[in-house]
Amino acid sequence: MQIIFKPETIFFQLYFIQGKRDIAGQLFKKFFFLFKVNITRRNPNCYHTVNLTLIAQCLAHGSFFCISCCHWAFGTADFIGIKSYCTLLFKGALKGKSRSVWQGMIYVAPGAQKTDGYQANRNLILDEHSRADSLPGLEILADDVRCTHGATVGRMEAEPLFYLKSRGIPQAEAEKLVVSDKKMVTGGIKAAYPIMGIDYIKLGEKLDISSNLQIYRVDSFIPRADDFEKTKELIKDSRVATHSNHVCWYAELALEAYKNHRQDWHQALMKIRDIIVSGGPQSAIDEIYSTMASGATEEVTKHIFPDAYIILLPFRWTDIGTWNSLYEFFSKNGEVYQDGKNIVALNSKESIVKCANNKKIIAAYGLEDLVVIDTNDALLIIPKSKADKVGDLLKEVKERGMANFL
Repeated sequence: MQIIFKPETIFFQLYFIQGKRDIAGQLFKKFFFLFKVNITRRNPNCYHTVNLTLIAQCLAHGSFFCISCCHWAFGTADFIGIKSYCTLLFKGALKGKSRSVWQGMIYVAPGAQKTDGYQANRNLILDEHSRADSLPGLEILADDVRCTHGATVGRMEAEPLFYLKSRGIPQAEAEKLVVSDKKMVTGGIKAAYPIMGIDYIKLGEKLDISSNLQIYRVDSFIPRADDFEKTKELIKDSRVATHSNHVCWYAELALEAYKNHRQDWHQALMKIRDIIVSGGPQSAIDEIYSTMASGATEEVTKHIFPDAYIILLPFRWTDIGTWNSLYEFFSKNGEVYQDGKNIVALNSKESIVKCANNKKIIAAYGLEDLVVIDTNDALLIIPKSKADKVGDLLKEVKERGMANFL
């Protein structure tokens, strides 16, 4: 259910998710059988009530945005069924001289045992003259229940705004993105050539903003491939961008994601948090961190990317983690990239030649798509398009007992 008031006053949404069983134990697939909803509004100020009469289980989420107006919200949940469950979560953002008042009430009728009710009000203050008040309430007439409430009022976090503004997004647009979405945001560039050793992102819908920057919803996260030809085929899609790991995220959302997808990491992080809060020693933090299983952050973020944004970075970016990316960064017009004083390469192109010994000369003719790396104790020669196979060479060197050369 969605109700939209006048744009200059308020935007209010009410979502109903997760319907389960009614008091008789019957299973309904549609939510409208489970509770009744009444929403009212009066002028000149914004005023609405949400009343839920519960005989089952539900989640009710609402949000509002006030610009120089007054807004009163009354949310009640009346529990009349046994083992009923409800979460009332209302979020608000206020700008200008706006003021909001949230008055919530959970009422548990006599005999509504095993009830589990929770109400929360989260408010974001965007201007110094804005004000938000929360008045949660409980009226419990049964003795075997669990009912709690919570409320927060805070200002917009500086870090997400700085991240967006530092990439050229105007203040107003940055605030809009932070307030309306509160999503993970990352950066990337349109993939113009294959880069091995990095992940990619497929672009979804483009956001309509006033800035010249290009911001997209993330369609999907594409893990790095271990094959040059596969990566080359991948970037033929014009809607594929590199994942540059320029990530901006909210701490509480990050912790929630770790809790959902890597509980072992989350438990360790919570222990570290407790040590920091209590002023414990750094050695205790180091000890916990050393016991954490190794792994990539993408083990968690890959689950979040489908609900994230990506900014196409307005500057040149290269992940110099492979010989190919090194060549793309330093080469000019397909020439041979030379790193060393005494290198002669004639009739050669699309290659890398590096010599660490200034007392040695390297002379080559007709090089094409080659990587030649000469150090004091080793020489590497490999096709540039097969540079991702260096790992295979390293494995073979170790198996032959020549790891001392690495």
